Amino acid sequence: MLQVKPIAPSGRPVAPRSKLARVPELRQLFDAGHDYLQGRASLYQLHARVCHLRLLAKAAGAAPAVIALLDEWAGRVERRWSAWALAARVQTESEFSAWLQAQLVFDRPDVKTPELKASKVARSP
Repeated sequence: MLQVKPIAPSGRPVAPRSKLARVPELRQLFDAGHDYLQGRASLYQLHARVCHLRLLAKAAGAAPAVIALLDEWAGRVERRWSAWALAARVQTESEFSAWLQAQLVFDRPDVKTPELKASKVARSP
């Protein structure tokens, strides 16, 4: 059986030891979170990637746990972005970044997630 080695949207290969390679939606989700925290993606780009992955997972009939996780991420990103002020409780950049870092704590131990910086907090939505 031919196995395809997954590549993240950022171009980084997925670690072969990762069990997440079997669930590409999660690998891409976590890579999107890393890209945002490291300043390689904007909040708008993170929102687009999360919503796209959620749509793909639902269309492909992914496991309910995967869809629930994608729904949670989409809800959190929408609360931070709040493009049309529809979110009931908008999150600050520091709250959102802290939540995102907590989600990625065990994802890639080989990749160090940078600490929050004052310039990161001041970034506009």
